[in-house]
Amino acid sequence: MNNLKYFLVVFVMFTLLPSKSCSKTMVVDVKPTLSKKEKFTPSDSTSNDIPEESTFFNGNVSMDNPITISTPITGSKIQNAIDVLNNRPEGGVLKIPKGTHTLNQSISLKSNVHIEINKEAVIKVAQSFRGAIFTIGTNNYPSAVKNVKIYSSDINKRYQINYSEIDSPNKAIYFVSIGYANGFEINGAEILDNETMFSAFRIGPNGTRRNTTSFNRISENGIIKNCHIQNADYGYGLIQLAGGKNLLLKDISGHGGVTLRLEGSAKGLVEAGFKIGIQENIYAQNVSCTNGNAVLMLSPHAKEHGKVVVRDITAINCGIGIRIDKGFGPKNGYYSPKPYIGGKIKIQASDVDFVAQIKKKHYKYYPKDFREKHPYQSLAPLKRTKGDARYGKAITPIFHGARLTNNNLGRNDEGYYDFVYDPSMEEIIGFPSCIPKITNRGNANKVCN
Repeated sequence: MNNLKYFLVVFVMFTLLPSKSCSKTMVVDVKPTLSKKEKFTPSDSTSNDIPEESTFFNGNVSMDNPITISTPITGSKIQNAIDVLNNRPEGGVLKIPKGTHTLNQSISLKSNVHIEINKEAVIKVAQSFRGAIFTIGTNNYPSAVKNVKIYSSDINKRYQINYSEIDSPNKAIYFVSIGYANGFEINGAEILDNETMFSAFRIGPNGTRRNTTSFNRISENGIIKNCHIQNADYGYGLIQLAGGKNLLLKDISGHGGVTLRLEGSAKGLVEAGFKIGIQENIYAQNVSCTNGNAVLMLSPHAKEHGKVVVRDITAINCGIGIRIDKGFGPKNGYYSPKPYIGGKIKIQASDVDFVAQIKKKHYKYYPKDFREKHPYQSLAPLKRTKGDARYGKAITPIFHGARLTNNNLGRNDEGYYDFVYDPSMEEIIGFPSCIPKITNRGNANKVCN
């Protein structure tokens, strides 16, 4: 019976494709959803289900004698409290009270410290601030930071991280940088941006250029959940993950940018080797994007990355719903096994609103009549990019930039690779019928001609 359902899904999908030549899109591997009755671990190489949260992180610390920071809150006060708790045999909890707190220095989170931020707290940064508000295992940290957590005092209400008042979008400011860590959770953050540089979460190996083995110091066994970013820049967004292992990214959303960007391009990381500092056993669920670049972006650069599973995604008026980008570098990267994208998928475009973030390299995938009516230079620019990125309409539900044409995938060693897509709970809304559901490089300047 399950096999019959599978073939019916594939048959219906093909019969509903538009008949025009421009829309003979390539359909990637389609797989039935695995049974929810089975339980798996992140290291399971065959399952496309999401493992339980406790599989990734379930760390605890002593709840006795928590430290509540007194006002006015400063970065040095928070750091001193972290150092005290880190020296306790069973660690402890640091509490940041309600109110608006402006910080002027980065804070290094250390092992066995959990930070509870009051649901009515607002954390801001001084105009002179640069870098991450919190760091976990960065700056050549000698050993992995373990069992750390940042969370809201109320599971139903987020605390606020606000750098929307920063006067220059070109300043590099972000919420958390995670390097060499083993066992962490961050949840409940509402991040207000101003199209600044860098994603709110930056996750990647804590390596030093020309020290290859240092790029094995990765983030693993962690969770980021229930976080949102508002007003992100096209080139960044909520989470950028260069490399890590056994990570769960859940209930995350963004307005602007890319909500979940799997990409790492630092020179030292690229030079370290093809399979060092990679993405491996990465799971994401309930990911959404509004008025942004994309809800999900896979860009392997110069690495052979491992397993990626993404389920339940929504893109509303984003330039591209899902971006699958080609690998490139000294050795062209790709994903193996094929990334899996499935569950409930909704990708929606507006008929009238010019609110999606786009870049010129994707402009050629618009329908011909749109390009004739709306030259690229006529579209409104974003703040930081000075015209490099602009506001337009949603271009396509899925862009498969890692495929040459409908009939030619291309070779792995050239950076081309496929992905597994399950359309059984798919909803595509508002796109002209001649636009392919999955656009590839062969569609350039040919859509709806």
